[in-house]
Amino acid sequence: MPDEKRGRHPDQDPSGGVKRGRPPDEGPADETRRRRPSDEGRAESARRRSAPPRLRPAELARQARDELSEITGLEPIGVSGLEPYDDGTWTVVVELLELARIPEAHDVLGSYEVELDENGHLRRYQRLRRYVRGDKDQQETLGGLK
Repeated sequence: MPDEKRGRHPDQDPSGGVKRGRPPDEGPADETRRRRPSDEGRAESARRRSAPPRLRPAELARQARDELSEITGLEPIGVSGLEPYDDGTWTVVVELLELARIPEAHDVLGSYEVELDENGHLRRYQRLRRYVRGDKDQQETLGGLK
């Protein structure tokens, strides 16, 4: 609205130009340029609420074991390793029964590495080695069966 006495708009300075500064609807300059610690805390809380809940290690191991068993059709024996990474992914080592024999000490087992994403979904897997159950701590792989 023009200033009746001087013939200028309220946003103009006396020299006739437009005032430099913030529009009236914005707060003071220092509030918009600095983030208060409480604002950062609220932003972090909002990120945590919107992120999917983290799975417990036992749930991740169970999920990796069951999904690998379903993909391969082999019976799961157990989980022998579980490792988290900084990016939220996990590596799980799962033991599967590849060949049942009598006695069970002669069963052929396979050790598989499974990589899970940050939500616990399978990204990849690979067999690390095959071994005879009775020789589980054997460092060599079973001849010709790897």
